[in-house]
Amino acid sequence: MRVSISKLFASARLLAQWRIFKIALFLLVIGGVFYTTQSSLNSARNQNSTYGSISLDSFASASSIMDIFLKSDEQDVPEEDYPDPQEEANRLKIILYWNEWDSNMGNQPLIDGLCPVTSCIFTPDRSLLNFSHVVLFFANNETSANNSLPENRQPHQRFVFVARHASIESQSLIEALTNDHRIRFDYFNWTMTYRQDSDIVFRESFGAVKKLPYLMSQRSLAERKNKKTSTTLQLMKRPSARARAVSRIGSKNKLVAWFPKTCETSIHREEYVRQLGQLVPVDVYGTCGNLSCNFDCFQSRYDTLRLDYKFYLAFEEFWCADYITAEFYNVLDYDTVPIVLGGADYEILAPPNSFINALDFPSVGALAEYLLFLDRNPELYSRYFEWKKVYQVVLSPKSGWCDLCRMAHDFSLKPKIYKDIKLWWVDEMKCQNNSLGILPLAK
Repeated sequence: MRVSISKLFASARLLAQWRIFKIALFLLVIGGVFYTTQSSLNSARNQNSTYGSISLDSFASASSIMDIFLKSDEQDVPEEDYPDPQEEANRLKIILYWNEWDSNMGNQPLIDGLCPVTSCIFTPDRSLLNFSHVVLFFANNETSANNSLPENRQPHQRFVFVARHASIESQSLIEALTNDHRIRFDYFNWTMTYRQDSDIVFRESFGAVKKLPYLMSQRSLAERKNKKTSTTLQLMKRPSARARAVSRIGSKNKLVAWFPKTCETSIHREEYVRQLGQLVPVDVYGTCGNLSCNFDCFQSRYDTLRLDYKFYLAFEEFWCADYITAEFYNVLDYDTVPIVLGGADYEILAPPNSFINALDFPSVGALAEYLLFLDRNPELYSRYFEWKKVYQVVLSPKSGWCDLCRMAHDFSLKPKIYKDIKLWWVDEMKCQNNSLGILPLAK
């Protein structure tokens, strides 16, 4: 097919302009990260920094942006069929941390999570606001305190409400969402929290469980990329997690443990523990209990559980929908059976037959009898580890970051706006206390 001289020159100019745009945008990102790095380091030297300093690894990760920007230029494209600049730009999504960030710079969260879509870049550089496709607003005590929120949203942008904890944990955050109408009404497009009804389920601070075939497929994918297979073969030859857990049962010579951080709660979980301790041996560590526990003791508490205890009281301080803290998943991972007490649907968020729900028993005494029964029957107790044949605990799941990057590329998603974020995050949180006598406590 013959191509006119004018068309060739027009195509060449278009490609040159597009390459200049990509290089300029790359320099903006690098400059922003370098400026932020220098500012953080200088601030850290002179005073306590709000965010802390950025590691060199974080800065270095930004250097991969050039590879992503120029990736398409490595391929020969027919001069009469140059890609559309807008289509080219959509291959990379900039995700801006607005008010909070950590070491998750560049595309590190996506690499760590073995995400299928990794063409997203995370940055705290606010000068890239208008170039950003997604802007993350972390719900904390200073969400709107600095009064520097973006006033306008670009047509291509999504503003995301991100929360690592329950709203009930911060009264000041509730007040901010109530009183600051800039962020309360018609501001956020997506939600990214631990709740199952979020647009992006984000449980990195809590934990999760995944079926082993999924984990093995992810490992295999990573190893194929690195042209390595030995790790997979070694994993297949290792004793199963269930077999290792069962082998430790014989060495466990204590019944129930608890390492609480808060002694008194609105749900009155401490009263339930007190009554249970009158019927079976319960070791309560720390200032709330009968056993002292210094910093080293607390740091090694999960090793103590794995070696000595059959059960652990994974009683939540806050009873809210889908709220299961990392303590529960750590206990699962360390070969101890958690006894749960909380507001989440554990059947959905945990493997079957991996825990004991105190609310399944009509009284504290009934639970105590069941624990003593399992203590006398190790074979029945060992059935609480059958799930390890099929599932594995993921203590810091990255699936939320994977979903975020994937959704940033998905143009089929319908536009969405939260009319009242306080209504969704606070009023519909479905948190409970013991005012209605939920706990089956003895009178």
